[in-house]
Formats: sequence, C-alpha cells, structure tokens
Amino acid sequence: MNNVGLSTLALILSILFGLVTCFFGYRIFRVLLVVAGFFIGASVGAALATAGSPLEAADPNPVIVILAFVVGGLVGAGLGYVLYPVGVVVAGAALGAALGSVTAGVLNAEQAVTLGFVIGGALVGGLVGLALSRVMIMLSTAFSGAGAFVSGIGTMLGIPALIGTTDRLYTYDLAGIVLVLVIAAVGFYYQYQEYQRTERRSPVMT
Repeated sequence: MNNVGLSTLALILSILFGLVTCFFGYRIFRVLLVVAGFFIGASVGAALATAGSPLEAADPNPVIVILAFVVGGLVGAGLGYVLYPVGVVVAGAALGAALGSVTAGVLNAEQAVTLGFVIGGALVGGLVGLALSRVMIMLSTAFSGAGAFVSGIGTMLGIPALIGTTDRLYTYDLAGIVLVLVIAAVGFYYQYQEYQRTERRSPVMT
C-alpha cells in the first residue's frame, strides 16, 4: 500500500473513531483512557530508548526500542485504567482549554489573551469534570469526537474551513465551529439519552 493509500486509510479510521467517540464516548471512556495511556507511554518509552544518541551515531538497537515501546505502552495503559478519576478531570480540562482557544479564535484575540482563555477554560473544565464526572465525560467525548470527525472530513474533501488548525491550539473557521457544535450537541444528546435509558433499566437497590 502506497503513502496515499495509507493516508486515506488513516483519515477514514480517524473519521470512524471520531463518530464512535462522539456517540459512545461514555460507554468506552475507560477504553479510551487505556488506549491513550498506551500510546503516550509507548511514545515516552521509545523516546527514552533513543534519547541521548547523537544524530551522527549509529541507529539504536531496534529490539531495545521496540521493547521500550511495548513496556512503556503497557505501563501507560495500566495507569490509564487505574487513574480513571484523574482522566475525567483531564478530559474536562482539555475540553475547557479547547473551548477557550476556539473562543479566542472567534474574537481574534492576541496571543496573551488567547493563553488566558485557554488556561481559564482548562481550570473551569477541570473543576466541572471533578464535580460532574458523568456529564463531563459525555461532553468531552462528544466534542473531541466531533472535532476529529469534522477535521477528517475537511482533510479528505479538501475543505480548509473544516480543518482544525494549531495556531491557537485548536481552532476552525466559523463553518467548522458551527459543524463541530452541531455534531457534538447531537452526540451529547444521544449519549445522555442512552445513559438515562440504562439507569431506568437498572434494578433499584433496596
């Protein structure tokens, strides 16, 4: 498979992953934490295995790099599973930071003001995540999934307005913002309704 085919496959997977996260994020949140923990841990492990090697030196032993990748990934996945409550706070902080960044982008704020929006949003989101963990899981996964879906569609179809940029951490043109908000709202509503139905089906403990 050539590079173009791999890029297309990656985009399709990103779009599908975004949809699943947007509409089923509450159900699979712990799985998402484990997966994220694995890749973060694996990246750290691989980086540590290759750290300190000068560019002109011979390539590091690939067996050691792979071993560090796997071990780091397993450690990260384990931490992601165990630190579930922390993950809720982090998810809230990430959502708050993203919304703060988008708000600053809409207002065309200066860099310092943008940073203030991001930090303030992260603090508020983290506190809300701590107080309302279920709602924050639904909100954060709905928005992150919608963002991944819209960016994937925008990249695949070549529509710049739908591609989130990184100049202010996470911003879209107005069309992209509206589309993300609409899809995220639908995803949150679906997750909340599913949660309500599950709660009604659960036996009442006496």
